[in-house]
Amino acid sequence: MEDTKLDKQLIIDTALEIMRDDGIDGLTMRKLGARLNVRAPTLYWYFPDRATIIRTVIKMLLVETIESVAHAATWQEWFQQFGEALWQTNSDTPFVTMLLQSAEFNNDEIFDLAIELIDKSLEPFGLERTMYMRIHSDIQALVLGWAVFLQAGVTGRVQAIIDVDSSVREGIRGIIQIWSIRSGTM
Repeated sequence: MEDTKLDKQLIIDTALEIMRDDGIDGLTMRKLGARLNVRAPTLYWYFPDRATIIRTVIKMLLVETIESVAHAATWQEWFQQFGEALWQTNSDTPFVTMLLQSAEFNNDEIFDLAIELIDKSLEPFGLERTMYMRIHSDIQALVLGWAVFLQAGVTGRVQAIIDVDSSVREGIRGIIQIWSIRSGTM
């Protein structure tokens, strides 16, 4: 990192690389500093602690997942794309399920950001907030359930019997169909 200027984004990107390589517990300030060719105390100029870095990673992944949803003509298309993007994030970053389960790393700021992004994304469709939050929760629960299997290594054995990616997409589609019927927009 000789000529690279240290900044918050570089720290976050490097922290994400370490967590992808070594898991959440593998991210230490010392290891992060070594990867960036700086002493660990230098990182405290940018972030007060490791938990703040991890929360920033969570926010970045959340924003990237929602922003990856292309323009959708209907709420049904939006939710299908969102569910698939969420599955992709969980596939690419297997420790996400552990981050979402952690009271240490999830706080009101992350929850509020998620709600704000979802509200903004779904506002054009005129859905009732309670309904779209329920649809979001149903899809997230389905994807995170499959992600637990993925993280535990079970999907490899399941994959021999069924196509997991197709199962996830079909599950998302099923949730959307149920909510379309409920809302009268089928």
